[in-house]
Amino acid sequence: MRKQALFVGVMALSTAGLASANGFYVGGGIGGLDLNQKTTQTQTIAQPPVAQGYGVEVLAPNTTTTQNGGKLGVNGTVMAGYSWSFSNRMYLGLESFYNYSSAKVSANGTSSSRNTDAVEETTSDLRLNYVYGARVLPGYQVTPDAVVYGILGVARGNFRASGTANAYLYGSEPVDGSATGSQNFNLNAYQLGFGAMIDMSEHVALRGDVIYSGYQSKTLEATNTATQATTTYEIVPSTVEANIVMVYKFG
Repeated sequence: MRKQALFVGVMALSTAGLASANGFYVGGGIGGLDLNQKTTQTQTIAQPPVAQGYGVEVLAPNTTTTQNGGKLGVNGTVMAGYSWSFSNRMYLGLESFYNYSSAKVSANGTSSSRNTDAVEETTSDLRLNYVYGARVLPGYQVTPDAVVYGILGVARGNFRASGTANAYLYGSEPVDGSATGSQNFNLNAYQLGFGAMIDMSEHVALRGDVIYSGYQSKTLEATNTATQATTTYEIVPSTVEANIVMVYKFG
């Protein structure tokens, strides 16, 4: 009997702060996404000296250059979650999401040899295809109809890296060894951000989010048989997205 009374008391205390019914919600929206990449390129060439990489002359066979690039694209998002509102105005949301993006970053480079008449021109692209994950939204209810919140999440993004390397003799067509390749891969990320939501009616709300995603690094390697140059790329992507989302609350 005492155990039952204790259990009832604990449940009463745990729900005493609940001001409104818990509820499921779904949402969909659109926004912009800035895809950035930090690329560290290390090139090993069989016979030095050479001039290599994005207009930078290098006089050693083993060279490393680092560059940063960014490109804005369209971002579409859908989500489903569950939220709680408490009598002390605290708010908590848990949600899963899926994003589709059109953002792509491109880079061009040139590697030329001083002791031959060969030059290698490279083009590389990195595209973010889609992202999915889960987020927690701790927040504060500033008015009965408005909530501000932080965003903490984990995500997994699908990328496509593609590149073309053409080896030329000056004034001629590409020589044998020119190559084109591509690769799809997944990378994990953490998410940090903030947002606000305003109720438009009993079941419909309008929400705006700004979210940063920092991804793990990916290493790719390519070898051009004409110039005997092996290039290793360490790619570290990141994104900043801003979305406007229409939310439907079932509670």
